[in-house]
Amino acid sequence: MQTSTSRYLSLYFLLFSLLVLSSCDKGGETKSDPLVGKYKFVSAKFTADTGLSGFGNGADASAVIRNSIFTNITCTNSSNTALELRSNKQLYFLCLTETNEVNGGTWSHEVETELVLNVITPIGPVSVTVKSLVVSGNTLTGQFGPLPIPKNLFTGDVADAGILIQTQAELVFQKQ
Repeated sequence: MQTSTSRYLSLYFLLFSLLVLSSCDKGGETKSDPLVGKYKFVSAKFTADTGLSGFGNGADASAVIRNSIFTNITCTNSSNTALELRSNKQLYFLCLTETNEVNGGTWSHEVETELVLNVITPIGPVSVTVKSLVVSGNTLTGQFGPLPIPKNLFTGDVADAGILIQTQAELVFQKQ
């Protein structure tokens, strides 16, 4: 009879242990957003016509993006320009292989195909939604706009206008 009681007690403790462990796993589990990480800026191109010479559909927009999105940080080597999406939803701009990093605002990823960047700029906060977001391997691509283009990228009448170009651009980032 004692063996029977011992078996029941052993079984009881085993089941109790499994219940405690499984409830601890569920309660202590925090899912990190799959987008958390550092992303090197690779390239950008316009996907709509801006109405400005040299900035039409398909034109390289890499310099424009670097100078408009990454205004808060200057990298010794501009090809090291990157952003970091931290698990606490903070957005940082940084230079890979350098110690520079600047708090750039916040980010959110509520919809699988969208990334919202709330960027701190010299002219105030700007919310940019990257749509049609695709993560393939270590590459992140997406579309965004309207695109604020700084005056210093233009010459003549366009520079004096201080315009906001209403266009779309495709961005490409490489996860580091």
